[in-house]
Formats: sequence, C-alpha cells, structure tokens
Amino acid sequence: LAWSPSLRKNVSEERIPPKTRVVKYYAVGIQNKVLEAMAMGTPIICTRAAAGGLEARPGEDLLVADNADEFARQVLQVMEDPALAERLAAAGQQYVRTYHNWRSITEQLLAVYQSGEGCASGKQV
Repeated sequence: LAWSPSLRKNVSEERIPPKTRVVKYYAVGIQNKVLEAMAMGTPIICTRAAAGGLEARPGEDLLVADNADEFARQVLQVMEDPALAERLAAAGQQYVRTYHNWRSITEQLLAVYQSGEGCASGKQV
C-alpha cells in the first residue's frame, strides 16, 4: 500500500479490506493497471490523469480523486457503503467488456484503416 500523510491520518491500515490496493504510478495513455483491476471487479478510485485515457464515467464506472483528502474520503465512502462498492465493481467490469474487448478494438481499428485517417498521404486504403 502506498500511503500519503492525509490518507494515513484518515484511514488506518487495519480498516482496508484485504483485497484492496492503493497504488501510486505515473499516468500516461491508457492505464492497463486500472483496466485490469476493473476487469477483476475491483472498485476503482484514481486520479483524473489515470482516468484520462479512458472513456469511463467518473461517479459511474469509477471514482476520481485528485488530492490526498479526496482520496481518503472516497476510500472511506467505498469501504462504508458495500452497495456503492458492488455497483462500481459491476460497472467497471461492464465498461471493460464493452470498450476494451478484442471485437470492439478490432472494429475501431478497421474503421480507422478504412477511413484513411491512419495514412500519411490522406488516401483511403
């Protein structure tokens, strides 16, 4: 667990459920760690930067917190509201199934190829 001073003062380690992880990492592009956790049914609380490469809906598919106090508040909210945790877990899994499956990604890639947007010359392929 990566603890910030604000998170530490608001949430004791003993209160964190065993399968919960708080991870700090640099956010660039699509966040595979976020997608993997969503696919596994883990409620997600991340920064706007981490959610930036995703089409996930803050407040619906995941929760967003941009500072330690917001993070602590969101973590406590998920811990104290099992229905919220279950809703976020299910919505996150559905998001991954809908937007990050092979069929969906292949269709998007084919559309780019067919439109010619991926060609430097601008000619359709």
